[in-house]
Amino acid sequence: MFHRTAAAVLAGLLLTATAPAMAQTAPAAPAEAVGLRPAEVAEWIKSLGAETVGPVQNLSGQTWFDVTDGGLAWAVFFYACRWDTCEDVQFTADFAGEGLSEAKVSQWNRERRFLKAVWIPAAADRPARVQAQYDVVLLPGQGVGQLSEATAMWLDQLKGFAGFVGGRVQPRS
Repeated sequence: MFHRTAAAVLAGLLLTATAPAMAQTAPAAPAEAVGLRPAEVAEWIKSLGAETVGPVQNLSGQTWFDVTDGGLAWAVFFYACRWDTCEDVQFTADFAGEGLSEAKVSQWNRERRFLKAVWIPAAADRPARVQAQYDVVLLPGQGVGQLSEATAMWLDQLKGFAGFVGGRVQPRS
């Protein structure tokens, strides 16, 4: 009896698996949007009083805008973008000059958190430089205001880093 029942159940499962769906299920409701629009972030930074906030740029899959304020030039990059909304933000600044060394960058990274530095060796067409980076993961439904603490931390760390490495900040080119 068990074999006959098991065979019937198996046959029913096979028919169900191979038959076209009779009813369509409704698509799942979209999850709450995560992320921010780059233009919205640029306007927010302008509202904070930054000297210069450049236009949002898109090139080779990268989305960013440049900022100049208080003698420092930096950029805001956007990642995990879909349409006009991006889920992650990275603040970035490039440094060049005689005071830079790989040893100083390594020391900074050992002794500090949050702002991380990347040593970029010299190439035939450019001198060695350092890129400072600070990543921010965005939360759903929090709006641009969620960048307040991260931006304050970035600017504080950036000023400290500029003094520590002794290099001059480089505008993006």
